[in-house]
Amino acid sequence: MKTSKLALLKKYVTVIILILIVAYFGISDKKFMTVMNWISILRQVSMLGIISVGMGCCMLVGDIDLSCGVIEGFGGVICVLLLANAGLPTGLGFILTLILCACVGTLTGFIVVKTGMPALIGTLGMRYIIYGSAYLLSGGTPVYGLTDFQKKIGQGSIGALPIPVFILFVFFILGYILLNKTYIGRYMFAIGSNAESTRLSGINVDRVRIFCFAFSSFSAGVAALIMMGRNSSGQPNAGNGFEMNVITACVVGGVSAMGGTFSIINLAVGVLIVGVLTNGMTILGINDYWQTVITGVVLIAAVGFDFYQKTHTKKVKVDES
Repeated sequence: MKTSKLALLKKYVTVIILILIVAYFGISDKKFMTVMNWISILRQVSMLGIISVGMGCCMLVGDIDLSCGVIEGFGGVICVLLLANAGLPTGLGFILTLILCACVGTLTGFIVVKTGMPALIGTLGMRYIIYGSAYLLSGGTPVYGLTDFQKKIGQGSIGALPIPVFILFVFFILGYILLNKTYIGRYMFAIGSNAESTRLSGINVDRVRIFCFAFSSFSAGVAALIMMGRNSSGQPNAGNGFEMNVITACVVGGVSAMGGTFSIINLAVGVLIVGVLTNGMTILGINDYWQTVITGVVLIAAVGFDFYQKTHTKKVKVDES
């Protein structure tokens, strides 16, 4: 009975937290509940949500990708060079950028998986390589030359809906289909639950893990295009440190740090919690340093609850047996 109650709380805790946070900020300042502010929140979390889908897949199989943040800067620089310097058509430049970002992720996954090194170390090393490469390619300065049409991916709207928000919605739908309607999604859950048993059942665990790293970098590449459009340039330092926000959103959204658990709906709630917290604290004029402290507290609380829930569940099962 206790286990079922804890599982029920685990299932809806993020929704309850989001409702409480929204209620608090809504009561504290009337500007928070305006339509324009909510559109602003969705625009702000668009890149966070897109990258979180890719990061969530890595965490689902028990890995982590610390290079996803700097891909934003790297991809933006690459895309501007392809469009402005090489003169490629907009669509082709976008596609080649995404392919290159996915290839970088594939290389990262191959190194991590085939060497057997911890993903934390492997992706940290690749993070430095990608970050340095962005500066080498750009000459250490932002690169410009985008047309107004090319900037629309980060600045334009479809009706009242900003294009970045539209892309976010599409990406969540694709993530849901990948996880719940494809065989590779089922393999991810199996690997996250028990990698060795999955391997013994005949599934190529290494290939699935490499795919997760490639998809994570592809997701970051999509965010890179949005960041590039928003900044009207390729900024080599864009996204530096952003991976911490992504990890926070994933963990708050119920993606287990130990693998095996991932829900797109819960992830969307987690992304909103991070966005609402940031937006609400800014509206209330809370000091940036306190915002950082509060974000850290939220992360520790989310991870602590996850570990407690899994440890407690195992303990109850042992006691019952």
